[in-house]
Amino acid sequence: MKKFISVIMSMIIAASVCSMAVLPVMAKTVASPSDIEQEITIKVQVNNSSTTEVVYDRDGDQITFTYTGDGNITGWEFPGMVLGVDYEIVAESDDHKSVTIELLKDEEGNYIYDGVVTARALVEEEAATTKPSKPSTDNTDKDSTSPKTGAVSAAGIAVAGAGVAILAALKKRD
Repeated sequence: MKKFISVIMSMIIAASVCSMAVLPVMAKTVASPSDIEQEITIKVQVNNSSTTEVVYDRDGDQITFTYTGDGNITGWEFPGMVLGVDYEIVAESDDHKSVTIELLKDEEGNYIYDGVVTARALVEEEAATTKPSKPSTDNTDKDSTSPKTGAVSAAGIAVAGAGVAILAALKKRD
């Protein structure tokens, strides 16, 4: 009976090991750091309040912010970021309604500033020209699926390991 169990266990282990060869072990696809664009979170505000009156367009390292409201804009600020260290102003319209910044990178190609990029339009207060609104969800990931990470492969390896342990335990009893 013990030999029969050990033969069955060895067949299960062999099947587990053979099935591991065709399954991915880790993430489904892996891109090298130079192939992917570094993820950046961008927030927009008018006078310290979240708004939909500021829109942005990102093109590589450059981000263009545009104020679409009716108020008189006096300028822009980027809290937490240092001009000349974290970013440079590439262009700004004469009426200050649009500004383009370029995020600066280090020698390795990573952005120097690794926090949330917040663009704050400074608008003159006129009888409540701005009102707080919900934050923009335009750039929110709405995909509810998780990446293929090889959990099945890891489980198969664990089962194979358990089979080997049981086989070893049965052989020690003999």
